[in-house]
This record gives sequence, C-alpha cells and structure tokens, in this order.
Amino acid sequence: MRFKCKECNRTFTEHTGTWLAGLHKKEIVNEYLELMYQEKSLDKIKTVLCINKKTAFDWRHKILSSFEDVEKKDFNGIVESDETFFQQSEKGNRSLKNRSGRKRGGKASKEGFQINR
Repeated sequence: MRFKCKECNRTFTEHTGTWLAGLHKKEIVNEYLELMYQEKSLDKIKTVLCINKKTAFDWRHKILSSFEDVEKKDFNGIVESDETFFQQSEKGNRSLKNRSGRKRGGKASKEGFQINR
C-alpha cells in the first residue's frame, strides 16, 4: 500500500526509511530473522529460503547497519578475552637456508607463540 503526502505530493510506504525499503521478498523476512537469530551461516540461510547468497549477505548487512541508529551504551560488568596463538612465520629470514618451507593451513607441531597486547 502506498500513501501520498497532501502537502508535497510525495508517495511513501510503511517501509520507507527502514532497512525493509526496496526488498522484493518481504514475505520471508521473518524466517530470515529467525535463522539469523539462530546464528545460521549465509550458506544455510540461502539453502533454507531459496535465495541467492548475495541477497542473504545484503540483508544481513542492512539489518546490522540499522542497529547503528540505536543509542550506543557503555559495556557494564566483566569483559573477558582469550589468548590467541599463531604459528610463527620466518618468511623472508635469510638465515634459514637449511630449513624447508612451511605450508599454509597446516597444523603446528607445537603450540605457537602468544602475543600479549
């Protein structure tokens, strides 16, 4: 349903100015939001709803960017963070002529080193 302003003659819908504006498949938005709430991947969402992955990606970013308008509040309580371990890379080190190269994506033989920041 479209509405028309009597003063300026502009037309609009109930979705004008929201993240729903311009979406063609509004009938599956509630299902999309439910899958997003369940933390499903874009691949699973596109399969369940029979939509393109780019559509699922665009919808997710429209929804998340709409939260920027909400008032931001400070964090309260305890905030925790875990350590991150990386495999040590010696790429470009010229003194390692006798060692063979390490391939990407492999498992480390030992736990890597920890970066404390």
